[in-house]
Amino acid sequence: MEEVQTMSRSRMLMTACQSGDIETAKRLLSEKPQWVATTDKAGLQPIHYAAQGGHLEMVSFLLAAGARAEALTIDGKNAMDFALINNHMNVANALWVEAGGSLH
Repeated sequence: MEEVQTMSRSRMLMTACQSGDIETAKRLLSEKPQWVATTDKAGLQPIHYAAQGGHLEMVSFLLAAGARAEALTIDGKNAMDFALINNHMNVANALWVEAGGSLH
């Protein structure tokens, strides 16, 4: 039962990051800080979802919480790739700067 609840709450974090709901993300990460690096079946982490949604404040929060800009999905994409694919140039730039100009 606890495993199902944990999976459900980590999925809530992914959804919050994708929608830009920073208050929910802060609350969930205060409960389990290690969820900043949780992955789904495709290897996406919360930072990938935040970048995909173009949520710069969320991306900045996740980076400050320990997310890695260079984290790769199963198919080899990082958060900047998701930002670029979705034309979120401000997010892509922030991730580029965070990674020191080298994400690959």
